[in-house]
Amino acid sequence: MNCRTMKQKIFRFVLASVCALAIAASQYVAAQTNADSSKEIVAFISDTQSPMWIESFAMKRNQNERATRMLCDHILQDSSIRAVFNFGDVTAHSASKTEWQAMDSVLLRARKQNMPWYATMGNHDYMFSAEEGERNFSERFPSFRRTGFVIRLGSSAFVLFNSNFSKLTKTERRTQLAWYRAALDSLEQDSSVAAVFIGCHHPPFTNNTVVSGSEEVRNEFVPPFLHHTKCKLFLSGHAHAFEHFRIENKDFLVLGGGGGAQHTLLLGDKQREKDLFPQQTEKRMFHYLRCERTKGGVKIIVMMIRDDFSGIYPAYEFTIPY
Repeated sequence: MNCRTMKQKIFRFVLASVCALAIAASQYVAAQTNADSSKEIVAFISDTQSPMWIESFAMKRNQNERATRMLCDHILQDSSIRAVFNFGDVTAHSASKTEWQAMDSVLLRARKQNMPWYATMGNHDYMFSAEEGERNFSERFPSFRRTGFVIRLGSSAFVLFNSNFSKLTKTERRTQLAWYRAALDSLEQDSSVAAVFIGCHHPPFTNNTVVSGSEEVRNEFVPPFLHHTKCKLFLSGHAHAFEHFRIENKDFLVLGGGGGAQHTLLLGDKQREKDLFPQQTEKRMFHYLRCERTKGGVKIIVMMIRDDFSGIYPAYEFTIPY
């Protein structure tokens, strides 16, 4: 390799790095001003998709659309909730406008109640036509950025990134990872930030028998989360059940119970990681999470539909101390 070629490669590398950091800063600042409130009660939900026919064939249906309606109604009826975060697979395939009808009615009600609804994309949101799916998605969630974004609510920051790596170019993947690291560094140094929450669609850890944990998320995005002290919670969906893992004294939650076909889990000695959720059943009922910042820490409540669909109850509660 001659000297000129080497210099050109170095120049391109430096230019790409500078561009990545510039994008990181712009995404952070732009999203930071989207929301600000002293009320720091939010809801987390994922996989509100209706089961596709092939999923219904392989896995037993369980009033899935009714479950999604119940969960969304319960969230919208709670006037203390400041915002909602959805971690992907919002619909069965987001390229189809007809698939959005049910969620569009939910989002309309949320807007009327001044309850922002933020989301990052899942694999179903890219299905059949990635371009059309992303267009429909962005129309409904204007804060979404395909290489990650930050939302600020009071002293809490929510960092959402795109774990559909096969839908990103190599440059976009590098840009997103550089942005992610820069965002966490910036939030760690920001004295107005007390807690940082990380979210994406694909879980780094799961005991699911239908889908696996993402090696890319686990290897590239988990280490910065573990390193930064203000990062309190790592949230994901994709695996249609609730799971709670504690890795290196940090909490990871899988909350894929928004209405998709229920998946089975490994139990007991077969578990890949120890699941702290006390209801050690192969399948978990539909749910969302209620998250509240308190003086002592971050309180998480799993709001779960009863087996007979008679209501929604707090199935599990824990606090992450500061």
